[in-house]
Amino acid sequence: MLAGLITVSDWIGSNAAFFPASHGLSPQESKLRANQAIAAIGWPGGVLRLTSFAKAFTGKETESFRPNAVQSACASLPPGLVIIEAPMGSGKTEAALHLAQQWISQGHHRGLYFALPTQVTSNRIHLRIGEFLRNTLEESARLRLAHGHAWLEEDYHMELHPTSRQTNEDEDSNPYAQVREARSWFSSAKHALLAPYGVGTIDQALQAMVAVKHFFVRRFALAGKVVILDEVHSYDIYTGTLVGALVGELLNLGCSVIILSATLTAARRRELLEATGCKETESPAAYPLISHAASNSQVQHLAPEWNLEKRIRLRAGNLGEAEVTEELVRRAEAGQHVLWIRNT
Repeated sequence: MLAGLITVSDWIGSNAAFFPASHGLSPQESKLRANQAIAAIGWPGGVLRLTSFAKAFTGKETESFRPNAVQSACASLPPGLVIIEAPMGSGKTEAALHLAQQWISQGHHRGLYFALPTQVTSNRIHLRIGEFLRNTLEESARLRLAHGHAWLEEDYHMELHPTSRQTNEDEDSNPYAQVREARSWFSSAKHALLAPYGVGTIDQALQAMVAVKHFFVRRFALAGKVVILDEVHSYDIYTGTLVGALVGELLNLGCSVIILSATLTAARRRELLEATGCKETESPAAYPLISHAASNSQVQHLAPEWNLEKRIRLRAGNLGEAEVTEELVRRAEAGQHVLWIRNT
C-alpha cells in the first residue's frame, strides 16, 4: 500500500502541468496545486445513491422489473466475500451490482472493478455497467475499460454523470454538464485500475499477485473497492490458484469480493471461503446457492427457491445450406430470434 501510494503520488507530482519544474512552490501553494491536480484527474466523486432495484437497471420506478429469488437473497448481505452460484440467465450480474451499490452508497467502499475472463465479455459488461452507473451515481465519475486492446473500443473511457439531476444553463458552473471527450489521466494503461470504476479482464487484477512491474500499484488501485469476479469456474488450475490468492489479498486490502459462477465445485467454493480465514462446516448441495463469509465470522449459506423452468425443443436433421437459409429466413420473418452457428 505504501509503495503504491508513493509511486502514484510521484506520477502526479511529476506532471509539469500541475507542478512546473521551472520554479519551486511554497507549502501553501503546493497544497492548493495538489487539490487542483486531484480534481483534474477525477479522483473525487463517484459516490452512489441507494435506489430501488428497478431504478438501478432501468432508470425508472416500475413494478414490472422486480428482483428474482437469487437477487433478493443477496440484497441484505454485509460486506465480505460473497459467492453466488446460479444458472446462466438468472441475473447474477444484476445481483452483484445491486449489492455493490448498497455497500458503496453506505460508505463501506469507494469504487468497483468488474473482472471477466475475456476481452469480449469485458466489452459487453462495460456498456451495461455504464448504464447502471448513470442510473445510480450521486456525482460524476470515471469508468475505465481495462484490457490489452481496450483502446480499440470507441468509448473505453467514459465520463459519467447522474441522469436524474437538475442541470442549469450555465455549463461552466454545472458539475453535471456533459463535457467534451478528452484523453483522461486514467486512459493510460498504466493507470487503468486507479479509475474509480473499472471493467476488464481478470489478468489486470491478477498482476497484483505476481512480481511484475508496478504490481504494488495495482494493489493500491484495488484497495477499498468492491471487486466482482465473474465466471470463476472457467479458469484453469494455474489461474484458479492465483484467484484464490487474489481473494485473500483483496480482503486484506479492505475490499469486498463478489464471485459469480454457474458451475462451481464444492471443493473450489471451500477454498475460496477459506481465503477469509473461515472454514465451511457444511457443504450444502443446494442450487442456486449463495455463500457469505467475513473475517472472524461463520460461513453463511442461503438457498433461494428456484422454480423457473424453460422448455427447449430440439430437432436433428441433415439439411443442405439452401434449406437452412430458407428455414432461417422463414423463422426470422415470423419474429423469432435466429442464431446460425457454423464451425470449421
